[in-house]
Amino acid sequence: MHKVERIEEPAILLINKMQWTKQLLEQIEICGDYKSVDKQYKERYRTQQVKAALQKMYKGLCCYCEYMLDISDYSHIEHLKPKCRPEFHKLTFEWDNLHLACNRCNNNKGDKWDEQRPFIDPTKEEPTEFIVYDDLGYAKAVHDNLRGQFLIDSVQLNRAGLLKGRRIVIIQLLKHFDEVETIQGVQAVCEHYERLIEEGVSFCTIFRNFIEKYKNIHK
Repeated sequence: MHKVERIEEPAILLINKMQWTKQLLEQIEICGDYKSVDKQYKERYRTQQVKAALQKMYKGLCCYCEYMLDISDYSHIEHLKPKCRPEFHKLTFEWDNLHLACNRCNNNKGDKWDEQRPFIDPTKEEPTEFIVYDDLGYAKAVHDNLRGQFLIDSVQLNRAGLLKGRRIVIIQLLKHFDEVETIQGVQAVCEHYERLIEEGVSFCTIFRNFIEKYKNIHK
């Protein structure tokens, strides 16, 4: 998980969200609950404009596990504050509540929410103040903070597939950096990986950690 800058709200949300929200809340009252409302009222955020904006903002990565996503699936549009919870129905079409997530993280998180341990918002907070990765690729809560641990547990950031992927990256980075013998060489490797991060690469926080580590060693 890493900090991102939220980009401009898509015009389709800016123009329609007030009307969409009003109609959704009316339908919830008519139907008696959120679950019974037809999808045409609940899923209007699933547009190409919104998906493209989130893809650009997150460089195609899941906001939680940092895995590169399949761009064809609208289910990756994630509501940080779960839209199915009564207190958050009104946030269904709010740009500030929309993020990008892989199916696994999205499904694992589900409608979980805890006011005492709110999920970390990478557009408003620095995630590395809450979650770090150790040398074996495990996500860990900084100083055992409750918010970091709640997110790790909720989306299962240490599931087997993610651990395997992070460890492959760690081994490749160790090998690459250890082969470099000069300060200029380290700088060139760092610049190479910085370009990858800028373009969008899975597990980008692992890459950032190595860049920072080796730059400090060779100061």
